[in-house]
Amino acid sequence: MKSSLVGREAEIVELDSALSSSRSELVALYGRRRVGKTFLVRQVYREQIVFEVAGLLGGNKREQISNFMFTLRQYFPDYRVKEQPKDWLTAFQELSQALDELSAPSKRVLFFDELPWLASARSGFLRAFGWFWNSFVEKKYLSRSYCN
Repeated sequence: MKSSLVGREAEIVELDSALSSSRSELVALYGRRRVGKTFLVRQVYREQIVFEVAGLLGGNKREQISNFMFTLRQYFPDYRVKEQPKDWLTAFQELSQALDELSAPSKRVLFFDELPWLASARSGFLRAFGWFWNSFVEKKYLSRSYCN
């Protein structure tokens, strides 16, 4: 399907490069709305996405975390959530534990779509994401994450 993406050759090369890297990579893709960024990521990383969550437009912290956990349960139906998180750090701890239950480590993509909606002011999202990336992803996996 990658070949059907017209005019995105440079972006596909960048995304493929991040995926084939021997280390964890964090890719941020930004640009105008409605130009196909999400479609591009889904097409290029279709086989490697193990978790994809999209922020809620105008959602408050409680709603964003609730949406995050609903999505986590969809991607990891056999994982039993220890508690409904009240903060982002606990939500990312739950994601970490769910990822630990996956079979043999392989290259994985975690797709955070509409990241600015998730990381609203004073939500604690960026601090928790920093912990998740530095303490879990970088240390445990040869992973790939993508933020839009």
